[in-house]
Amino acid sequence: MAVCAGITCAACGAPSQPKPAIGGKIGPFRVSRIVIPRALVNGSPTYQIGPNEMVRVTGSAPYVLQRRTLTPGRWETVYRCAQPLIGTDINGPLTGFLCPAPPGASTQRNRVILFDPQGQSRTYNLPVRLPTSRQWLQVVGYVFGGKEGSLAWLAAEDYPIGQRDLGSGLIDLAAGRSMAAPAAITLDMRQTWNGFYQMPGGMPYLSPSDALFLVGSRASEGGSVPVYRWSRAGDKLKPLGEVPLYETLGVGDDGTVWALRPAFPSPASQQIVHFLREVPSGGRVQSWRIDGQILGGGPGYIVYVPKSDSARLDIFFPLQHRTLLYRKLNDPGKILRLAVLWQIDAKMQVVVSGEGAKAVEIQISR
Repeated sequence: MAVCAGITCAACGAPSQPKPAIGGKIGPFRVSRIVIPRALVNGSPTYQIGPNEMVRVTGSAPYVLQRRTLTPGRWETVYRCAQPLIGTDINGPLTGFLCPAPPGASTQRNRVILFDPQGQSRTYNLPVRLPTSRQWLQVVGYVFGGKEGSLAWLAAEDYPIGQRDLGSGLIDLAAGRSMAAPAAITLDMRQTWNGFYQMPGGMPYLSPSDALFLVGSRASEGGSVPVYRWSRAGDKLKPLGEVPLYETLGVGDDGTVWALRPAFPSPASQQIVHFLREVPSGGRVQSWRIDGQILGGGPGYIVYVPKSDSARLDIFFPLQHRTLLYRKLNDPGKILRLAVLWQIDAKMQVVVSGEGAKAVEIQISR
């Protein structure tokens, strides 16, 4: 696998052809490549929660949560549950699993197990009455302010037709105390967009420092949307300004929005987009043209398969005028894709791909 770097055009332009270079430190980012266990790509219930940590859930009694490192080693039991464990969709620096109370038992027996990226875990009560049948149960949330900050959560039943809220709230992670979430950041099943849960002020995003931002999701054609930052001082949203409404990939610690704008009015599957840096206080919009299949990205970088080479992966860092290039990749695990991008948290994404007979992971972190 070749790792290269190159120079982009100036503020408005496109990545140029990368040239050979050495090094995985790109400005504030670090990019590394490691060989990973096939368990991460073969469909088993195994999850990566940090740079070198994995967890898994057993699917039959006794129900246990186990952890291990990416390197070969034994699985270590972390938590035992009398009921089948449920994975949650909690965004932020902690990964969550729910051990539900037995049917009819006190809600005090609902336990949320939260893992940090180093594999350490803590448990909290989820004060909500859960349904007897958990086929359609979802628990979603956002951890903001770091692992000692807060968890805004929502439990709901999401049927093929219709939804039903079961409860929502806020957990002070440092104190272990539950409370009602402030209205401005209360999650609601009725506030969804493209499968993502919203807050009243818009779509929530976590910055690399785990600050909570909201980007408005509705505007007239060609219009702009507001950007807010949540402040724990006074429990309020601080307006930062507005940005054009496009597909947001992430928000930086300073509130800068990184987004995608199609080059032409066409379906999302089109191959040419513009990667944008938008400053909500009214600064100019910077734009870089990308020609390829977008896998994802975050504040300050974008990951894509270039149209010119379907067995290649490019990671473009526009402010550093650098591109990392990986060649001769293949389907990592019979999933009919060159590569799959996973979001670990706001500070880290990983791209899983195949290299010959090996499964490899490219970690992008800061």
